[in-house]
Amino acid sequence: MRRLLTRLAVAFLTFKIGVLVFHALFGYGMAAFFPIEKARLLWQDDIAQAVFRYQIEHYSPGDERNIYYLSKSNDSDPSAWTMQEMQSDKLPVRRLSELGMGYRSFGCPYCPEGEREFILRVGSVRWLNDNEALVGGSLRHWVGNVDKTFLFHVVRKRARWVVKDCELL
Repeated sequence: MRRLLTRLAVAFLTFKIGVLVFHALFGYGMAAFFPIEKARLLWQDDIAQAVFRYQIEHYSPGDERNIYYLSKSNDSDPSAWTMQEMQSDKLPVRRLSELGMGYRSFGCPYCPEGEREFILRVGSVRWLNDNEALVGGSLRHWVGNVDKTFLFHVVRKRARWVVKDCELL
């Protein structure tokens, strides 16, 4: 009887370790160690970064004078981690709170001379399941008073979040 219990315990532990390894290898590692609600909170920064990168790449001209002021819902700044990751990739990004309050006669009344400024916003996340979500976002360009609002469909591919598609609203 004792031998049977030992074998069952070893089999159970082997199964549990195998499941954890599988999840870690295929991008589900965080969910294996944290409750899904905590994992989703951590993923929100990754999702915001994926949406910001998509907006920079697709909706504004590639010009070295472009500066992107980033904000999340309620005009809050993105996390320090998001800013550090994007700046380490040499993207010209700043926090929305870094917009100066000087005045210029043309263009953005708050931005330094010679910059083409965009304000990119990422809203709250609406989860469809643990591997995909819908996220609102917007782009504002002062010159020409251009405002665009988007709905982004983001998916998790392995351990990274990417924008699958988006819709102009």
